[in-house]
Amino acid sequence: MLDDKLDAKKASARVRAFIRDVNLFFGIIPWGRDQRSCCLFLSQALRGNAKVWYDEWSLSQTQLTVESILENLRIRFAPQILSVEQEAHQKLADKSFYMRTGENVPAYHARLEALFQDIPDIHPREKLFWFQQGLSGVLQPKCAADEKGRPFTSYDDLVRHASGEEARILAERRFRSGVRSNAIAMQDVDGDDAMEASDGEPPAKRVRAHAPQA
Repeated sequence: MLDDKLDAKKASARVRAFIRDVNLFFGIIPWGRDQRSCCLFLSQALRGNAKVWYDEWSLSQTQLTVESILENLRIRFAPQILSVEQEAHQKLADKSFYMRTGENVPAYHARLEALFQDIPDIHPREKLFWFQQGLSGVLQPKCAADEKGRPFTSYDDLVRHASGEEARILAERRFRSGVRSNAIAMQDVDGDDAMEASDGEPPAKRVRAHAPQA
């Protein structure tokens, strides 16, 4: 069982030993050449952050193989010198690509596209999955399905939808802000009127009396 609750150096050695041992294990058991059985075994053999990583990573894969699981496990938890493509995969796996505070959809999309450029064989469905995963907490539920309530199948359609939803959210915020500003202004005017009414009319000016002249 693999649980990566170790420091980086020990975790790296543990992962490499785990990969070696499961390959030996699959070589001696009767079902060791059955991909589905081996993949299921691996999914249950992971613990802690390794299990969390596997669950999220496997959802983005169209086909699982023992080789792909072990290779990506090594890349994620026991890296040596990573290639540009491996670094891009690792950024996706560790969620460092997620939308940042104050970042808008076009900026997020451009940053993610730059990351995708480092993965030559990335599938459009993978792009869709990662783009959706990295959206902000406000946008994510609004981009779970299209206007007809159907899951998105087009990456480009999802990007356009997210941009439109962001524009609507910003417009609503500006509208609410304007309404609040107007309400505060009206309260100030009403307060000034009330003060003038309570004060009453200003006192009449006194006229100094002069002695009559002969």
